[in-house]
Amino acid sequence: MLNAFEALVDKTQEPIVKIRVVGDMEDILITIQDNGPSLSPEVKAKFFDPFVVTNKSNGSGLGLYLVWESIIEAGGKIHSGVTPNGTLFSIRFPVNSQNP
Repeated sequence: MLNAFEALVDKTQEPIVKIRVVGDMEDILITIQDNGPSLSPEVKAKFFDPFVVTNKSNGSGLGLYLVWESIIEAGGKIHSGVTPNGTLFSIRFPVNSQNP
């Protein structure tokens, strides 16, 4: 979510970050979408690579990598997408995961 807020550098529009959580007996889906600038396919392809910094000079490039690693370790999945209206991340966790 911090990355979403940091991406909203265009002060001509109101920054919006939408968070949605839905679930059923099988899994929980969390989506995070911002209305920041769309990113190139080259940047999107590197979202979860370690030490990749795309929009700030003081970052380590480990944030999204550590998020990805934590979600996978917990038995979940994360996907990213670039839309004309910003960036969208979808995180899915199984309800009955075998991982602690």
